[in-house]
Amino acid sequence: MQSASATLTPCILELGGKDCAIIRHDANLDQTIPIILRGVFQNSGQNCIGFERIIVHEKLHDELVKKVYDKIKLMRVGCSLNDEDRADVGAITMGDQCERITALIKSAVSAGATLVHGGHAYIHPNYPTAQYYAPTLLTNVTSKMEISQTEVFAPVMIIMKFKTDEEAIEIANSAPYGLGNSVFTSNQGEGDQIARKLRCGMVGVNDFGVTYMCNLPFGGVGGSGFGRFGGVEGIRSQCLMKSIALDRYPSLIRTTIPQILNYPISTNGSMFVNNLIEVIYGNSLTDKIKAGIKMIKNSRR
Repeated sequence: MQSASATLTPCILELGGKDCAIIRHDANLDQTIPIILRGVFQNSGQNCIGFERIIVHEKLHDELVKKVYDKIKLMRVGCSLNDEDRADVGAITMGDQCERITALIKSAVSAGATLVHGGHAYIHPNYPTAQYYAPTLLTNVTSKMEISQTEVFAPVMIIMKFKTDEEAIEIANSAPYGLGNSVFTSNQGEGDQIARKLRCGMVGVNDFGVTYMCNLPFGGVGGSGFGRFGGVEGIRSQCLMKSIALDRYPSLIRTTIPQILNYPISTNGSMFVNNLIEVIYGNSLTDKIKAGIKMIKNSRR
């Protein structure tokens, strides 16, 4: 952005996120759990719209933690390029990240979070110099912890608990990022209402990344940047638009009409402008009609 500003070149910034999955009390866990596991661990968590926070209703919290733990503890770490590996979680692509990730987890635990599984780098027997991180499950996380405000970008599932929809929305909007989120519920109407209150650029109801798959505008707000790509709006954001105005009926109406707007403005001209403003911005339809009649009379004088 700084480089583009030197030449006033337009740019789109997609700066990552702290996306969440809000799981309401009426969500179908059998449908939801496979989706959130994919949202968290796909690409080893290195996905701008990956789930960085799982915000679950207290009614479903314990059941969800147990079920995702049973899956996470079985995940295999390694390289899928070799047939014998069949890995679920691959390497961390950016250097020196394992220490940063572990520091965030330790900070959260010292503040009251519970480390259920993982939380450390993984030394692969076949690739000892590669950078792997153990699939991690962290519960009892709050919005005040650094890990809930910082993009982790790793195979780490962070679980947060809520009581009401309003609290879930507050937790989701507490992070400085605002890229994409998801809402899981059996009541699509309620899911839509929650989606509209989330401060972000994209929301999927009962799915993950679906707006991207539908080629809808992709982008966020706040710390996630600005601008969009994808969809009609995304194409327009790549264009420099030009506006051209022509008379629709040039043989009947020309820009020289009405003459009363010529400067210096006559008394009739002032009345015409005042009535025009009333027609456009008037408080009631009756006032607009009266002003329109006056405007026509003034234009004929």
